[in-house]
Amino acid sequence: MSRIFGKIAGIDTKLGIIITFFVSLASAFLYKSNAQSSDFSVLIAGTSFLFGILIAFLINNSQTNLSHVNEILKSDEANWLSLYELSGIFGKEIQNKVRELLDRYLIDQIDYYLKDFKYSADSFMAVYRYITGLELKTEKESLVYQNLLSVLSDSAINRKKVETFVQDKMLNMEWIIILILLVIQLFFIFYFNTGSLISILLSAVLATAAVALVLVLRDMDNLKRKEEVWIWEPLSNLFHALELMPYYPISVIKGKRAKIKKGEKIRVANYKDVYPDMTNKKVEEMEFGAEA
Repeated sequence: MSRIFGKIAGIDTKLGIIITFFVSLASAFLYKSNAQSSDFSVLIAGTSFLFGILIAFLINNSQTNLSHVNEILKSDEANWLSLYELSGIFGKEIQNKVRELLDRYLIDQIDYYLKDFKYSADSFMAVYRYITGLELKTEKESLVYQNLLSVLSDSAINRKKVETFVQDKMLNMEWIIILILLVIQLFFIFYFNTGSLISILLSAVLATAAVALVLVLRDMDNLKRKEEVWIWEPLSNLFHALELMPYYPISVIKGKRAKIKKGEKIRVANYKDVYPDMTNKKVEEMEFGAEA
């Protein structure tokens, strides 16, 4: 069962939609039925209703979950930039150390899937311990220190929220029901194809739309819907604000999941071991789009 869901999770949405359309078009062209819609009118209506209602409910639930995670992560990015800027009052050496620790924390968040957000806890605690261990020498530092503690407190709360939301995923049973309804829906679409041009086109479009809805639901449930906008672009901006090179896993580069400017200097991580083992990870600095 896990292999089946693994394969579904690995299908690119755009490619999946394109392939579905042409396969559906070919199937509708090759298969012609003389069935009458009255033969299965109750089943058609029931299946369509259940599929539509269930898909709409699950997409809405996943979209809400995705929005919550998006808002929390954006709030946290503002917190880290504020932490970095405020730490400058303690001197350049301390600010550089804070930047180094933040860099390590952000890299940990990127290396692991969002569902494994908990794995970045150690690097978060490294930031926490360093800030709380600062020695205060002036009244100005004491005032800024209170703000730093407030930022850390907010971020600690945000972490717990994210850990909760990323675990709120669809159950395997829900996926099984969705896929069963999808198969039945596709069966009826092609079963009542009469072979006419309009029937062929409608069958292909309807089948593609049904599959596209499932793929969109998959992306939302995996928190990958429009990730280039709400994950990679904000992270890139944060790295630049911290005077660091943006960091990307090799899979993001190969999958073109992030919009990166040609000539931009970035860090790319290659993972040699099976996830989540990061023991032999190698990070290479490169100029994006440059000839090797």
